[in-house]
Amino acid sequence: MKNRLKDFVAIFFGLLLSVLICEVVLRIYNPFQFRQKEDKIVLPSNYEMRIENNTIENLDAVIQHTKNSLGFRGLEKPTDFEDWTSIIAVGGSTTECLYISDGKDWVSLLGNKLNEQFDEIWINNAGLEGHSTFGHQLLLQDHLVKLKPDYILFLIGCNDIERKDLNDFDSSKLKNNTWKSVLVNNSELMSLIINLVRVFRARKMNLVHDSVKFEELDVVDSIDYELVVETIEYQKQFTVSFEDRLKNLVHTSKKNNIIPILITQPTLVGKGIDAVTGMDLEKIKYCDELGGRLFWEKLEVYNDVTRKVAKDESVFLIDLAHELPKSTELFYDCVHFTNKGAGTVAQILNESIEKILAQKILENYGEN
Repeated sequence: MKNRLKDFVAIFFGLLLSVLICEVVLRIYNPFQFRQKEDKIVLPSNYEMRIENNTIENLDAVIQHTKNSLGFRGLEKPTDFEDWTSIIAVGGSTTECLYISDGKDWVSLLGNKLNEQFDEIWINNAGLEGHSTFGHQLLLQDHLVKLKPDYILFLIGCNDIERKDLNDFDSSKLKNNTWKSVLVNNSELMSLIINLVRVFRARKMNLVHDSVKFEELDVVDSIDYELVVETIEYQKQFTVSFEDRLKNLVHTSKKNNIIPILITQPTLVGKGIDAVTGMDLEKIKYCDELGGRLFWEKLEVYNDVTRKVAKDESVFLIDLAHELPKSTELFYDCVHFTNKGAGTVAQILNESIEKILAQKILENYGEN
């Protein structure tokens, strides 16, 4: 019995020592550059990354990705900031465009188009890989409220799909008041573990960057419409909290005199035939092993919530999910855009945002 107790104590202190060593090492040097640490956002300011791309088609062979002093993509904040019309784009990887070179991401291209029509437009890309509406709220509270841009574009949806962990965040009211928050905020090791779990979850949902040979993918024999209905019904346990988080984004923006513009999340799969490969986007076993139609219907549940919130809160909506064509020319995987796709997204958004800016200019002119 005494020997077993000694063995247990030895194992316990061995594990404790290992954890402490890992914690110390990660505090000295952490090779994993995650941007979210429980209820804190860590922005990689003045950061440059060069990526050699030999696998993903329709992207540059050498990708240059730069963050400015704010930790965003785009030009530095003007010294006479108040004299500019300022726009920040917020979202996950489909906003950040990690593997699209500087100046070719849709936010930069949108800015170029808007500057052709209006004077002194400043736009930055605050998209952060893997971020959900929870992360967007933290970014808004901790950084963007202080910056006070005129507009925020929220491209949202795919990173909130079936996220059970976000319900835990909701219950804590985004405050650092739980033992988990205290532990993760003060431990590099725990933060690393939590973020690796998020990466695993994203990979399981096919929401990671991938090189895909679309012509080689299998297809389902037929669409199981009963399963589609069941899947849609299953999402309801997640959409109530998603709607609350989305309303919080809108309310926080409005409270700080920032105009929110909501954008629905598009995806490659769903209804239709891809003109490039000829594949059936409903039956292709991609994004979901049970067929593209199932993933599209699942995502549309969250897009419908975005549409509802825009209507209920009387804020601008751009329905990119319906306006962007489904084509392998525009997507290199389930949700991420090719260079051409980013250009098409910029064109679609520009058409709506030009009207919004023109409307606001007329309103301001009338007030003066």
